[in-house]
Amino acid sequence: MARTKEFDPDTVADRAMELFWRQGFESTSTTDLMEAMKIGKRSLYDTFGNKRDLYVRSLRSYVSRAETAHEAELAVDGDARSRLYGLLRAGVALPGRVPPVGCFAVNASTELASSDSEIRACVHRYFEASEAHIATILRSGTNRNAVAVAELSSVIHAAWVGLRAQAASGMPDADQDRLARRIAGLA
Repeated sequence: MARTKEFDPDTVADRAMELFWRQGFESTSTTDLMEAMKIGKRSLYDTFGNKRDLYVRSLRSYVSRAETAHEAELAVDGDARSRLYGLLRAGVALPGRVPPVGCFAVNASTELASSDSEIRACVHRYFEASEAHIATILRSGTNRNAVAVAELSSVIHAAWVGLRAQAASGMPDADQDRLARRIAGLA
C-alpha cells in the first residue's frame, strides 16, 4: 500500500522554484533541492521525477504566475504609459517569502534554452505572450498602425528582458524603477 504524502507537493515545488530561480539549474544539486524542499530523495524522485523534470515544472509554475501578474496589470485603468510601467514592474509573488530578483524565465533562457527544446518552447511562449501584452497596452494609447505597434512592442520587450537581466545581476531597485520609467516614457 502506498504511503500518504507528508507534504504538500505544490508547497515544496515552490521551494524548488525559488532555489532554481536564485541559483540556476547547473548550480543546484539534488542535495540542495532536498534541503530546500525539506523532503527526502525518494520523495523527490517519486513525486517530481528527476531534477530536470522538477526544473521544467518550476519554470511552468513561474510562467503561469507571471502571466497572472501581467494580466492583472492589463486590467488596471490609466493611461498607456502608466499601464506599461505597471507591467514592467509586475513581479511574481511567493507566499510568505521575498522572491529572488530578476526573472526566472530570462534566467532559463540564458542557461538552458539553447540546449533544451522544451525549456526553449516554454520561454518562447512566455516571451510572445509578454510582447502581446505590451502591444495591447500600446494599441490602447496610440493611433499607430499594427506594424508600428508590433515593432515597438518588440523593442520594449527586449528592453524589459534586459531590465530583468540587470536586476538579476544586482541592479538596485531604485535604478530598475528609473529604467522602467524611461522605457514606459514616464521619465
